[in-house]
Amino acid sequence: MFTNSKAQSVRGYTIYAIIGTSLEVVVLLVVLLWVLPLLNIHVPWWIVVILLVVELGVSVFTYIMGRRALSQQLTFVPEFVIGSVGVVTTPLNPAGYVKVRGELWKAYCQSQVETGEEVVVVEMEGMKLAVVPKKEYKA
Repeated sequence: MFTNSKAQSVRGYTIYAIIGTSLEVVVLLVVLLWVLPLLNIHVPWWIVVILLVVELGVSVFTYIMGRRALSQQLTFVPEFVIGSVGVVTTPLNPAGYVKVRGELWKAYCQSQVETGEEVVVVEMEGMKLAVVPKKEYKA
């Protein structure tokens, strides 16, 4: 199911999740049972139980969502976006946004390009794409 590095990543995530949740529960209990009574604020036991159940529920939900994200296949490889055709979603004058392979990217172009026009990705700098209008692109 997982490659070795993915299995290690999920295992590490699980360990961090258990440690993090344990620390959150301890801090919650310390505040509710020790700090608040010092301030003469007494919390009924049933509220403490409800807060612990909510805390554990949120932790389980975030753990499941994080594990699902870690187990997904990588959908983006930078080398595959170069040469792809995209559609301008906000005018490039010189910067704006383009949609390439179903994802929205910040992009810039040497010439002004209007919304709806097609562009070709020629370079990637970090998370920003350099594009040229499709009609001007020479492979």
